[in-house]
Amino acid sequence: MRYLPFETLLFAWKKNLKRLKTLVVTEAELWFNVFDSAQKLGAKTMLINARISVRSYPKYQRFSFFYALLFKRIDLILAQSKDDKKRLLNLGAKKVVDFLNIKRFSKPVITSFYPKNPSALNVILASTHEGEEELGLKAFLEFKKTFKNARLIVVPRHPERFKSVQNLLQDALKTTPFSLECFSSKGFVECDILLVDSLGELNNFYAIADVVILGGSFVKMGGHNPLEPAFF
Repeated sequence: MRYLPFETLLFAWKKNLKRLKTLVVTEAELWFNVFDSAQKLGAKTMLINARISVRSYPKYQRFSFFYALLFKRIDLILAQSKDDKKRLLNLGAKKVVDFLNIKRFSKPVITSFYPKNPSALNVILASTHEGEEELGLKAFLEFKKTFKNARLIVVPRHPERFKSVQNLLQDALKTTPFSLECFSSKGFVECDILLVDSLGELNNFYAIADVVILGGSFVKMGGHNPLEPAFF
């Protein structure tokens, strides 16, 4: 097995390609030169966990002539859903199987086990993008008027935003009696709002969540995979 990170590095792969028997590409990594080279070498080609989102579909349609040529070089496509299968077929794909999302078959890994306070209601605001923390916090403060035992755990999607999210939360909470702590400095502590400003912790918090609000859907980004929190 060999890994090819970028299509532009294909020239450095000539030795590996000569021994290639099967090419497996995931999701929407539709690299023409990779599939073309594999087919010319007589290798079997597969696109697994294939997806074409509703939002990106019109962009694919504008270049349907190109994708029709590309799909001729793929022997088998395993689509994430019936809708993905339909969009792929419309773009010129041939042998497409509705196989479901393969992430359903992978068990999320928990690296740390945090105690769950039985009297607390843990609300996870997960994989958030710019603008979503403000919306989530506003909704949470209203929610907390009714559910006094609720606490919010904010997990931004990108680490470069950790500091700006911390500043946003601090400013928003100045006129409230609620406490804010950062996971990187205090760890898992009792507080009203916990900012998880460390990588690799999301599954650990999903495991103790009562409510998960998944980011990406409240701004023009497209939602993230709901299967991960649903596992718990």
